[in-house]
Amino acid sequence: MRDSRTDASIGELVQRLTADGKTWVQAELAVWKAVAASRKNDAILGIALGVGALVIAFAAIGALLVGLILVLREPLGNGGATAVVVLVALAIAGILGKMAATRLGNAFSGDGL
Repeated sequence: MRDSRTDASIGELVQRLTADGKTWVQAELAVWKAVAASRKNDAILGIALGVGALVIAFAAIGALLVGLILVLREPLGNGGATAVVVLVALAIAGILGKMAATRLGNAFSGDGL
């Protein structure tokens, strides 16, 4: 009796090999799609948590500025305390903005390395 596996022609063997290769590629694609979906979900959650952290940090900075106004209100009065805190905060923001602009200008300049 003849065994069909040993008597298969080269064409049939190539056909089986091609089918097995397609199955393997499809399985690999499925694995990589699952990995990508998992990483996408991690990235989305990470971004959401980062935004939440920034919101809380901005709220804390706002509370700190209000606290400084309340502390400085006694010696400087309401208007003076507010003016000092706002001017100092704007000066810090200006310095940080200038530093950011310089760094971004260096990063995007066409000079290369």
